[in-house]
Amino acid sequence: MLFSSIGVALALKKNGHRVAFATHPDAAGWLQQAGLERIPRGVPDGPSFQVEIWGNALSIAMQVKHLEAAIERFQPDVLVGQQLTFGAFLAAERQHLPVAVLGLAAYLWPVSDAPLERPAEAERERRLARRYREMMQTYNEARALFRLSPSEAGVRSTPLLGDLFLLQSTAELERAVENLPERVRLVGPCLWEPAEADPELERWLAEAPGEPLIYLHEGRLFGRSSLWPLAVAALGDRPVRVAASTWRMDPSPRDVPQNFFTRAFVAQAPVLRRACAAIASANSTVVLGALLQGVPLLLSAGGGEQKEVAERCLEAGVAIGLEPEKANAAHFAHFLDRVREDAGLRRRAEQIRRALQAEGGCGSAAHLIEQLVIGSGSVLRRAHLEGSVP
Repeated sequence: MLFSSIGVALALKKNGHRVAFATHPDAAGWLQQAGLERIPRGVPDGPSFQVEIWGNALSIAMQVKHLEAAIERFQPDVLVGQQLTFGAFLAAERQHLPVAVLGLAAYLWPVSDAPLERPAEAERERRLARRYREMMQTYNEARALFRLSPSEAGVRSTPLLGDLFLLQSTAELERAVENLPERVRLVGPCLWEPAEADPELERWLAEAPGEPLIYLHEGRLFGRSSLWPLAVAALGDRPVRVAASTWRMDPSPRDVPQNFFTRAFVAQAPVLRRACAAIASANSTVVLGALLQGVPLLLSAGGGEQKEVAERCLEAGVAIGLEPEKANAAHFAHFLDRVREDAGLRRRAEQIRRALQAEGGCGSAAHLIEQLVIGSGSVLRRAHLEGSVP
């Protein structure tokens, strides 16, 4: 999500605004490359906003302290957080600032209180309700550390939405947009990648221009079996090229075939512009990057937002799902061939590409954040539909 935040920050900066980040020291290099300021936690500097312990109340308290120091130094008009940065909600409340939330590629909570008030029948409802209860419990535990009363708001007015929730999707992908809370606005993909040249990747891409190109990004497994052994067994001796970004893969890949290009970070846009398919675990960044190029996907969903993102893609007809635990190399090759060759998948992926592009991405997100500062009522979806937002 750092790259998405950088993309929105650069759009705000282009519009003449001052932007600074309060985030983990590991992000400093990327921010410097983008020409953006990082405000340190204090003296001495140290870690905060650690995704691995996002649900720890003491970690959230550290976020609040980091943000409040940054607020004192920078004097912002608005905070922009992410779904897992609960410190932004608490700091905004304590410092009387509006807060926008940059969401993922799917809405991850129930849209009504009904699944929380009765036993949910469908597995999807149970998953959404369980996630929401757990996140609200964590949020209220963090509130207690600051002697704030627990939130008892319903799901449509939950503080987890902030004052504005920016969902990186489009109506053609997200189900029943009319049922979402009014603070949720669709902005499409907010993607950014470093603009630096990558001659090593470019040379590799130019070596076999006629062979089908596939992008692979698995990321965190969340207890699911890895796709990597299947991909190696199925594609290692075929006339295809596979560019694989291996950051967060556990364990690190071994036995890399000659037709694979692997590196911890492989910029996805240069590959996806030429790719015929993408293989991923359904994390938002890869799915949005592929669909923004009209590239269909082979998905294996694990945890986090992946199940919801994969469901949206399967229902939209732009992806095929695969369970690694139940597949062998022949199954993998068969499903990937379907993704590559199915004209219907590619046609629907192209439709989604146009819809996502029309949402405006980082520019739309920046505009809505500006409107939030001017007057929060104007960012509600009803106001937008009634023509209140210019």
